[in-house]
Amino acid sequence: MLLHPDPRHVAFVGLATGISASAGAALGVKETTVIELVPEVATAARAHFAPWNAKLLERADVQLVLDDGRRYLAASRDSFDVIVSDLFVPWNPGTGNLYAREMYETAARRLAPDGLFCQWLPLYQLTREEFDIIVRTFLSVFPHVSLWRDDFYSELPVVGLVGQLAPKPLDLTRIHERALHLPDWSKDPLFSTSRGLLMLYAGSLSAVPDLFRLAPLNTDDNPLIEFLAPKLTRVNSTNNTDWFTGKSLAAFYDILDKRLESTPDPLLPASKQISAARQAGTALYHYAVAATGHDDGAARRYEADVRALVPEVVALGDYNPKTQEKSEDQQAVATLLRQQEALRQQLEEMQRRLSKLSAAKKTSDDRAP
Repeated sequence: MLLHPDPRHVAFVGLATGISASAGAALGVKETTVIELVPEVATAARAHFAPWNAKLLERADVQLVLDDGRRYLAASRDSFDVIVSDLFVPWNPGTGNLYAREMYETAARRLAPDGLFCQWLPLYQLTREEFDIIVRTFLSVFPHVSLWRDDFYSELPVVGLVGQLAPKPLDLTRIHERALHLPDWSKDPLFSTSRGLLMLYAGSLSAVPDLFRLAPLNTDDNPLIEFLAPKLTRVNSTNNTDWFTGKSLAAFYDILDKRLESTPDPLLPASKQISAARQAGTALYHYAVAATGHDDGAARRYEADVRALVPEVVALGDYNPKTQEKSEDQQAVATLLRQQEALRQQLEEMQRRLSKLSAAKKTSDDRAP
């Protein structure tokens, strides 16, 4: 929402805790539509997460729609400035169609002329293969696609694909002014300056479509994301799943930086300061990977790079007793979301095991005389 100069009507496909959707009111959005498939999720958001989502579902400017998000967008006649498709577990039955070309085409039809569509991707639940499929599918619908980091977690990274039909240059001053209105608990030092925000910008994927040319499209009649689900639970020789995180993601960021170094960007003017901010974002992710892997030497080198590239951003992020309370709130929210994700994964694993047991019992019963 920060990337749109003046969003009036925003739609969220998926409610979850409601924390993401609650940013709409803080950013001056006049009308927010939240589409949630599961009624119990809405009940939980209202009963247990109201302190964190600013009592989102009690607001007069928020409309809760209990429906399938894709079906609602297809039937709606509304036009949205921003549509946000939140985090969805890729291998859940029926979830793959939210990453299908037809879904993106439906969303594009509901966008205002200068609107944007954001697809959040949990890279800790995707392999590079699935990521490439989703990106190529996204590129087949939206003329301009940019990639944004949500965070710098080495093992739990989340990124956002932002698709636009008619990209406009970003007004960094306007974005900075609007970010100041976010709730205190959600504020981040990166939002305190324009260059801090640009550390989250990984670049234009529309400028490097060849990186994804070999990936097939995910469509309703070729639902690869859903059918690749059994592969998502595989492990490699080191007994780890091949998620698109850590060193592999860091290497991808390096490739983007190198390829986009001299490529014009429709969102941003050519500038040494802007380039340095993007490089600092990549360096900060490398730092997180090195620190997680206890490679202290590499971590120190990447930390030095970040400090040299964006000293003013680093200064705002350093320890300050006056901001310590906010930092604790941010950590509490992050912990809450991690716990929620861990619980969801445990439930999914139990469901898979129960399904296998049920299938095995049925087979045994069928063979019984």
